[in-house]
Amino acid sequence: MKKITLSILLLSFFVIGKAQQISMNLSEISASIKTENFSGNNQTVLLKVGSESDKTTLISSGSLIVQVKIKVRDYDGARRSNMKKSMVRIFITYYFEYKGMKSKRVEDRMFFMDDKRKFKENVKQIFQQGIKNTVLNVKFNGEIPE
Repeated sequence: MKKITLSILLLSFFVIGKAQQISMNLSEISASIKTENFSGNNQTVLLKVGSESDKTTLISSGSLIVQVKIKVRDYDGARRSNMKKSMVRIFITYYFEYKGMKSKRVEDRMFFMDDKRKFKENVKQIFQQGIKNTVLNVKFNGEIPE
């Protein structure tokens, strides 16, 4: 009897864990520094609701590396309004590296009710060396397919 109960319990954890796994498509990945342009390959990031993804490299070209970690969180609480219960929040943690300079930044997006889970990301990061500033622009499209 204990083996059957344990088997059912493990199976339920496996099914519940698989049900909450989603994917996010990242496309049209590009970056620019002054007149220098970089591009990255389209990516599909596997996500589990409430957990942060592994680091995904968007661009790796010579002296520039741009990586992201993505976390999706839903707010399904019994005491919330329908609007709040339907909210999905996406946190994107950026890891930038350019000519030995490193930087980290967090951005977030919120979607409600029947919003399409699509967004166009345009991030500007400034690297400072003394009085010299280097501006990095990173752009990509993100989508959680329905």
